[in-house]
Amino acid sequence: MDNNIFYSKMNSLIDNWCEKRNYNCLRVILPVYPLVNGLTDDWESLQSCLKDIRNNYSDFLLKNENDDIQECINYISGILRNR
Repeated sequence: MDNNIFYSKMNSLIDNWCEKRNYNCLRVILPVYPLVNGLTDDWESLQSCLKDIRNNYSDFLLKNENDDIQECINYISGILRNR
């Protein structure tokens, strides 16, 4: 995955949650996304929020949303490893 795909997936997730009025996921993700400066702390916060959504709200998500969340978590892990 590259940056464009990552941001596309993130934007799509948020758009879907807005349309479905999934306030729990929005409440978790909106304080950290979009990234303010892209430093390690921002990436770690975003990854933590995505894990929180995956662990606590996966029953309210579609399978493809859960898959996209996991792919984004994996992408962020790769970014953090390379810093």
